[in-house]
Amino acid sequence: MATLKRITTILAFASLFAPVVVHAQRPVLNDAEVVRDSVQAAITRDRAEGLWAEVIASGDLKGSAVLDMVIDDKGRCESVLIRESDLPIKWKNAVKDQWFDRRFAFKLAKNHKQKITITLQFP
Repeated sequence: MATLKRITTILAFASLFAPVVVHAQRPVLNDAEVVRDSVQAAITRDRAEGLWAEVIASGDLKGSAVLDMVIDDKGRCESVLIRESDLPIKWKNAVKDQWFDRRFAFKLAKNHKQKITITLQFP
């Protein structure tokens, strides 16, 4: 009984100094439409948080772009191709670079890649 009490005391004391580690699992997505909607939601969230807000407000960033993105099994965007765009070259590169190598909050089935098409409108 005394040994159990010592172990409990040691564990309680150790837990005070142990770092809190939370391992949240990212969901595995299998459907192409769900992957596209998840990426579109992440892009919309970035823009709502102020991504390029000053440039859009000043009128320097106007137009649209159609992006082909390839998402790997870890949820990382491994390629971005601008299929159509009426943006200036500077902004085409900025849009492409913003989401290239981005890790999204989901993953795909092991050894699976998903090609999706995203359309962006800049007012």
